[in-house]
Amino acid sequence: MIKWAIFGAGNISNTFVRNIKQVENAKIVAVASKDQEKIKNFCRKNNISNEICYSNYSELINLNFDVAYVGLINSLHEEVINLLAKNKKNILIEKPAFLNISEFNKNLEIIKKNKIFFMESMMYLHHPQFNKILEIINNNEIGKIYKLEYSLGFDIRKKFLGFKKKIKFLSRLTDKKLGGGAINDIGCYPISFSNKLANINEKNNIGKIESKGKIGLTGVDEFAKATIAYKNNSFVSDITVSINKKQNGLAIITGTNGKILVPNLITPNKNYSLVVNEKEYNFFGNDLYTYIIRDTQNYINDGICEANKEGLNWKEMKLNCEMIDLWKSQIYKYS
Repeated sequence: MIKWAIFGAGNISNTFVRNIKQVENAKIVAVASKDQEKIKNFCRKNNISNEICYSNYSELINLNFDVAYVGLINSLHEEVINLLAKNKKNILIEKPAFLNISEFNKNLEIIKKNKIFFMESMMYLHHPQFNKILEIINNNEIGKIYKLEYSLGFDIRKKFLGFKKKIKFLSRLTDKKLGGGAINDIGCYPISFSNKLANINEKNNIGKIESKGKIGLTGVDEFAKATIAYKNNSFVSDITVSINKKQNGLAIITGTNGKILVPNLITPNKNYSLVVNEKEYNFFGNDLYTYIIRDTQNYINDGICEANKEGLNWKEMKLNCEMIDLWKSQIYKYS
């Protein structure tokens, strides 16, 4: 039995807890949130005993659990990772694990020193849909792939008298101090997918990144686009993220002999589909987070410190972080 401690009581933690209850040999032994009202509602909603609910993250450190799931806002990640790692607690952390490469490098040293399992929660990489995409590519069904087109986004603007107001309010998505912005919030998804398709793990395999975007009134990027060219295999990705415009979320992978259309790359439902050369294939799976929970438990049971098959290993995480840093530097410099 793998014992889980849940750090955070927001929407993403609610989804995670609902899914963890569907996984064998998984047990929630503690939940923590600094918001006392939120933790009470969280535990009541998820039928969790008040006896294992805490209002301080440090209270959990001395408890007996196998792995922590950290579903906190971006700006709190480094602090909690540092706390857990120094106390030799295994970690599954929501994306983005870190806000810059400096944070990554500093904390990875602590993680390595304490020999704990550490993985970023890219749930879509653990879902069968991702392996099916790789299978189609490896079977040469669309030939040699040379392009990815992918837009991911939503609109957080509020309507007033039928018009959408400018983003002036501060929240986790719009406050720079909280790690807000489109790139910080969802840029890791297209970057990680692009890198997986390009099958690279070294920064020098990237030819160039060209970016453009919009910095809003609160000082964060509301829209950002990047074109990434990879040296070794003539592969190019055009990716877009936004918090001021809803995107259809369709990923298009183009090869010399056709295309794969992925209607819902990041959050596939139980029923999901892929279109390969205009022919649609339908599949049935389980709830999204059940796969990453099982993979995490398997890694821990095997005594592994980083992903070696499903998900991102540390080298891949580092590359993603470096590329996101470069992307942000161009957007904020030229805006």
